[in-house]
Amino acid sequence: MKIDHLGIAVKAVADAAKMYEQVLGLKVTSTDQVDDQGVRVAMLDIGESRFELLESIRPDSPIGNPGHIRLRLGSAAGGDSLRIRRRLLRSFRFR
Repeated sequence: MKIDHLGIAVKAVADAAKMYEQVLGLKVTSTDQVDDQGVRVAMLDIGESRFELLESIRPDSPIGNPGHIRLRLGSAAGGDSLRIRRRLLRSFRFR
């Protein structure tokens, strides 16, 4: 068994995707707008899985608060790990 993707509700897909690319070195592999669900989507590959960034584009969208996500940044982040965690948290959409 493996995780196909993790959906993450964000304030703005474009801003969040840029941050995930710059801070974590991930790349956006696809984008879409799903009008019947009221969401804008960006997919970023991470190993054999993907992050799915989801932005609500209308008030009745099913996208709500994000779940709990914990990333182990490792020694590569060095002293920047707190700054990186703060940038990640700001990208999430909290209601």
